[in-house]
This record gives sequence, C-alpha cells and structure tokens, in this order.
Amino acid sequence: MGKAFSYYLPAYIVASLTEPDAADIAVDFSAWRFLSYPSDVSPNQQLLLSFTPEQQLLILEWLDWYAETQSLDEEQRDGYVEQVKMLRSSAL
Repeated sequence: MGKAFSYYLPAYIVASLTEPDAADIAVDFSAWRFLSYPSDVSPNQQLLLSFTPEQQLLILEWLDWYAETQSLDEEQRDGYVEQVKMLRSSAL
C-alpha cells in the first residue's frame, strides 16, 4: 500500500459522509481499493490488513455504508456486501 493512501483515506471517508457531492469519484476510487467488481474477484484483504485493528473496524463500517448506499444496482450491492463479509472474516 502506498503510504499516502493511509493519510488521505480518512479524509475521503469523512467527506463521503458529510459532503458526498464534493467528494464525488474520490470516494469510489478509495472504496475500489478494497472492493472489486464484478463480485467474483476477491477483495483486497492485504490492503485492509495493513491498517491497525481500530482502523480496520472503521473501514469495514464505511465499506458497509458504501455497499448499501453507493451501489448502482442490486447485483453490485450484493457483490460488495459479500466482499465486505470476506474482508471482515480476515480482519483483526
């Protein structure tokens, strides 16, 4: 993982929740670092594990939110939800 990602990810998480229009595509790109589409591709567990346990929990909660609110359709949402479950099982 690029060290810079660990610095700007918190800002994108906050922006996605407080100013979603301003955050725009940066939020998608940050989530896509962890999640892949189509859903038959494994999520990026290595990236998640590079964060502290506390950070992992926050990222997983944010990815849950992302899957539920930012998915384009039911298939994409279901794929993201499944990948977040996979990430959750490898975390901590």
